[in-house]
Amino acid sequence: NDNFLRRIQIVDTPGIFDRPIVAMNEIELLAVNALKTLSSIVIFIFDCSYERTLDFHEQISIFERIQPFFNKPYLVLINKIDIVDNEILEQFEKYFLKRNIHPI
Repeated sequence: NDNFLRRIQIVDTPGIFDRPIVAMNEIELLAVNALKTLSSIVIFIFDCSYERTLDFHEQISIFERIQPFFNKPYLVLINKIDIVDNEILEQFEKYFLKRNIHPI
């Protein structure tokens, strides 16, 4: 039965930096386009570790900038919880609570 077998494709896009769409380089634009066209669901991962390269505001800015391009269901995940920075985790929790987002 074809309904039983499903194809799953996981695409890990290149990093997207905290800048306007018009300032993105070709690789970032390809990543945003992949989110728009290739996926049936988007998994957006936030880094709450003390090793993170982007702070809270940069990660939120990127999420808010590209989320309108999803046009499909999405999941929000918190990554690296084993090396969590509790201060940034609290910031994310407050942000998600205000927007009724339930991260995994």
